[in-house]
Amino acid sequence: MTARQIIEARLGRTLPPTRDLPPDLRTAIKLLAIQLIKARTA
Repeated sequence: MTARQIIEARLGRTLPPTRDLPPDLRTAIKLLAIQLIKARTA
């Protein structure tokens, strides 16, 4: 399962393509993805 799939499951909806997201949402998703990846490898 990818970080994006985990985030979408937690949100309960699918996200538009990354290029279509506003910069603040793109940054938030990037930071969440990094946290999820670190948590899985720790």
